[in-house]
Amino acid sequence: MFIDYIKINISWIKDSLEIIFYFITALIVVLTYKRAKETILQPIRSEVIKKQTDLLIKLLDLIKDDYIDYSNIVKVNVFMWLSIYGFRVKDHDNLAKNMNTQMSGFIIVGDCSNEFELIAPFQKKDKEGVHENYNKSRYLKAKSGDININQIFTTKKLNLYLQTLKEIKKSPFLPYSVKEKLEKYLKDIHKNLTVHLREVLKEFIKDLFEKFDNKEFDLISNAGVYNNFNHRKTDHRVNFNDLYSSIRVYLKIDNMP
Repeated sequence: MFIDYIKINISWIKDSLEIIFYFITALIVVLTYKRAKETILQPIRSEVIKKQTDLLIKLLDLIKDDYIDYSNIVKVNVFMWLSIYGFRVKDHDNLAKNMNTQMSGFIIVGDCSNEFELIAPFQKKDKEGVHENYNKSRYLKAKSGDININQIFTTKKLNLYLQTLKEIKKSPFLPYSVKEKLEKYLKDIHKNLTVHLREVLKEFIKDLFEKFDNKEFDLISNAGVYNNFNHRKTDHRVNFNDLYSSIRVYLKIDNMP
């Protein structure tokens, strides 16, 4: 009976077996191709993982408060803005040389259209008297309480640090989850300088004009300005914790045997 059934359906059975054979053959080809592709791409993936690991380890070494140089930034800006508004301190010229060796540019935070030569603030007067007239106008406005802090001076150490972080952020090997946290960290640094430090400097200069007629000082009270800034600025511990966590998760540090 079984043999009779096969004889009757031999054509159908043959076609079915051929379909199964071709299906199995196709499946073997696909799996073989997939395995071969993975084998070929493995060195590339290994190199990408290595570059990512190196990049993240470098970033881990950079997320520390010591690199931000807030203390020296405050010192430089206090001195520069005292000078710009006509105040002098003991040993002013030597301090000016020291501050100029630390400085490395500035961040514009207000209207600077009338003073593109502010990078040379100790120049008393140019040939046409432009500096003298502008400084006099600024001084008179400050006496009435109008303080314009339109630039935040930066240090070489800070600029080098920020440039390094920005290069890391631009790297195509940086995971997106880590990049988001790094961008937040950079924004917080920028806000600390352009908003919080600017406000503290403005209040400091305004206070000097209200309390002192004599514009000579024995020393600069950097500590008081820094303390005010330190209380207002965004604390970077949250930034650091977020970055640490993202990097640990990506590198699967806690899942290692």
